[in-house]
Amino acid sequence: MENNNKHNCYQHLDSKCRCMVCGKTYHVIATDSNYSGLGRVNAACLRCGATEAFEDSTGATYYSDFDGKDYSDYYGYRMTKEEIAEGLRLAGHQCERYLDVISGKCLVCGKKLKEPLK
Repeated sequence: MENNNKHNCYQHLDSKCRCMVCGKTYHVIATDSNYSGLGRVNAACLRCGATEAFEDSTGATYYSDFDGKDYSDYYGYRMTKEEIAEGLRLAGHQCERYLDVISGKCLVCGKKLKEPLK
């Protein structure tokens, strides 16, 4: 068993972005928020595809794949990670913020930023 204090979590992520050694979660979150503090916000992990929607002013959750809840009575359109990423491509983004340290590429536009982990 590998020592929990000396490992690189990014080399041990499962398909839900959870480290298989220590259990920490490392999502790469993108949102369609306009930062007004009002209205519905759709969020997605660009790495695993988990999505959620919440009310920006109150934090009330419409649905969330992040905590295992999937409310069937949510209202409004359910965004996918691809739709949120496309919105970021059109609106502009900071590649470093969406860096996938495993591949070394931006998860929004695919630009290579660093050498991949080995």
